[in-house]
Amino acid sequence: MKYLKFLPVFILPVIFQACTASSYITDWRDPAFSGDIKKVLVVALMKDFEYRLSYETEIANILKEAGIQSETSMNLMGVENKLSKEELIYILENGNFDAMLAVKYTGSKSYTSYVPFGSFYNWYSSGYDYMYSSGYVERHTQVNTEAIIYTKKSENAVWFASLETINAYSREDLTKSLALKIANSLIDNAIIKYSK
Repeated sequence: MKYLKFLPVFILPVIFQACTASSYITDWRDPAFSGDIKKVLVVALMKDFEYRLSYETEIANILKEAGIQSETSMNLMGVENKLSKEELIYILENGNFDAMLAVKYTGSKSYTSYVPFGSFYNWYSSGYDYMYSSGYVERHTQVNTEAIIYTKKSENAVWFASLETINAYSREDLTKSLALKIANSLIDNAIIKYSK
């Protein structure tokens, strides 16, 4: 009985893992880039207000945790649909931003996968009845997103990422998973320096 009080400590990470989206990233970095990005404007290019707010806020918060000053486009520009190039340049220069991180939703799809019952030994030792069981089918949803960074020194991208997020069960789950992958990739590729 004395071990039962520790059971929630072991179960909680398993439950949390099961409820967390998995994001996979393919990224690219301009090999010629050498800069020091300290302040970033975060822009989510999507129509849905709630998703835009969630994407921008999560990414900006993760960057702040890494020691990078960041601001969301919604805080600076409101919910404007599309800015001209000149307006965007004015905002970047007037706000003393070193770079702009833009995130764009590129689509989603649903698919199913077949999962057979456990290992052969577990299956075999569980009893004869399982020999005729076929396993089960899981339904998955994949959300595709792209992220790109431009610096004020160049109109060309210095970093690009294509992200796939599997089984995000809420908007917050999706954007937290993406924000972490984006920040880690930026740090790993020496686009930003972790300073906390």
